[in-house]
Amino acid sequence: MITGLLPNTTYHFRALATGFGTGRGADRTFVTAAVAILATVTTEPETGLGLILATLNGTLNQDGGEPCTCGFEWGTDIGYGARTPTEIKTTGQTFSHQILGLFPSTGYHYRAFATNSIGTAYGADRSFRSKPGVSRAYALSRSQL
Repeated sequence: MITGLLPNTTYHFRALATGFGTGRGADRTFVTAAVAILATVTTEPETGLGLILATLNGTLNQDGGEPCTCGFEWGTDIGYGARTPTEIKTTGQTFSHQILGLFPSTGYHYRAFATNSIGTAYGADRSFRSKPGVSRAYALSRSQL
């Protein structure tokens, strides 16, 4: 058995015989199997934060040897409860999704995820607070009513 071979790599070999001289066989090749690993993903800071919307951002750091399905989980606590539509990405690519319908002055949590044939990897939890609603209030005296 040969150890220490790299995945998805072509290797050449041939037989060698010695006795009354040296004989060599024909060159042969084999390719080691591709080894998929769990992806790694980073949850990046949100951008475009507004009163009722925010853009969530992530980076697929390592796809594990195959394209990954990437997206975000989000909600008002670390139970999340909502998922964005997904995108297919490969190592080094970024992805983002704008979420709408946020409540003003409300805290939200989110994390990126990436899924390949091995399973689903999650980025770290991040949080933000949506912008406060702006209103003007005026005090009127009794005589102004």
